[in-house]
Amino acid sequence: MKLESLLYLSTVHVPGPDPDFADCRVQGHAYGWIVFIDPALEADEIPEWLWPVWEEAVRCSCILINFDGAAPTYEPHDLVALAGMTVPKLEIYNW
Repeated sequence: MKLESLLYLSTVHVPGPDPDFADCRVQGHAYGWIVFIDPALEADEIPEWLWPVWEEAVRCSCILINFDGAAPTYEPHDLVALAGMTVPKLEIYNW
């Protein structure tokens, strides 16, 4: 599998200002966090809150997830549903 993209998401998809990233490789920045997709990690090494986002990143062939305060909130749109694609409903946290 060729991974090369970035999944750009709002920090509303992170459960608070000090999230547990468990064994994931993460780099904080002024407006959020960058999570590096490591195909070697097992599902039990990825926090439950992050798993749906991780799966979406892998599905989109991403190597990074950028949680950024200025990024858009992930909202699956009607065209995706009409095309018969299955998309995750990502949790939105109010903190």
